[in-house]
Amino acid sequence: MRSIYVTIGGIAAVYGQLERVPYAVLAIPLRIAVATVFWNSAMTKLADWNAALFLFTDEYENLDHGGHAEKHDRRTRPRQIATVPPRSA
Repeated sequence: MRSIYVTIGGIAAVYGQLERVPYAVLAIPLRIAVATVFWNSAMTKLADWNAALFLFTDEYENLDHGGHAEKHDRRTRPRQIATVPPRSA
């Protein structure tokens, strides 16, 4: 079994190696990766406008006409009652 100190030493060695790499060399690929997620999302919505509308119907159904979200609390929102079917004998 490996000692915890060996593991910590390995982590410290990796951290030391990463400190030698310039920030931009690490930051640019990571920023491109995050941008790719948003780009693909936008392209999906533009490819099929009906699908885009479907994706946002649930997001915006609780907006009033002024663009503000309606406030719901336990007293005003409808209760959800779970029903369990009876057991068959």
